Amino acid sequence: MILPRNQVKRLEFCEEMANYGPSFWETVIWSDETTVRQMPQGKEIQVRVHSSNLDEFDGINPQIHSGGFSVMFWGCFSKLGLGPLVALEGTMNAQNYLNLLREVVLPELGAAGRPMVFMQDNVPCHKARVVMDFLNENNIETLNWPPQSPDLNPIENLWAVIKKRRQKKYGVPLTRVALIEQIFDIWDNIEQDFIVKLADSCNSRVNQVLKLKGKVSKY
Repeated sequence: MILPRNQVKRLEFCEEMANYGPSFWETVIWSDETTVRQMPQGKEIQVRVHSSNLDEFDGINPQIHSGGFSVMFWGCFSKLGLGPLVALEGTMNAQNYLNLLREVVLPELGAAGRPMVFMQDNVPCHKARVVMDFLNENNIETLNWPPQSPDLNPIENLWAVIKKRRQKKYGVPLTRVALIEQIFDIWDNIEQDFIVKLADSCNSRVNQVLKLKGKVSKY
């Protein structure tokens, strides 16, 4: 549930964004981290069994403790296309995030060939003083992102599609390296028209949150 004070912040953000118009979203680079598990918990697993083996099949669904191993990824995109995808080592802290900004985000902003606005959410490492100082020193404009607002961030939908496609195409990976390779394969084959559709959805997301007075939208 979205806290009342955060509903107000979401509403204020969307009121400001509505004044910019749909063309503004063409200038935004959306970014986010996500964790991909070897075997997502709470998911049904379909198993094909030949009719000759039905008597031997006991229907047991083996579970991997805590979902097995997992990998955290960072990625970004804009209406211009997909940006870099990074498989992260260890946890994401302020220093690691600062390195990512320096080594990945700065070149990506430069490659856009036009002024762009960088979107990041409000996890603590994104808001650390050293990170904010770096963004200011390098004149990186960011959105004043409201809390509890994954429905306003289209990259959340991109992650969901990537995970679904990976599971459908590959099933359960045996190693961490295999999982990383699978996610990169799916990322590299995301259709450009889908990326454009996600970017174009931002104006509708804003309008829906405005209509709902800051409450959670269908996205």
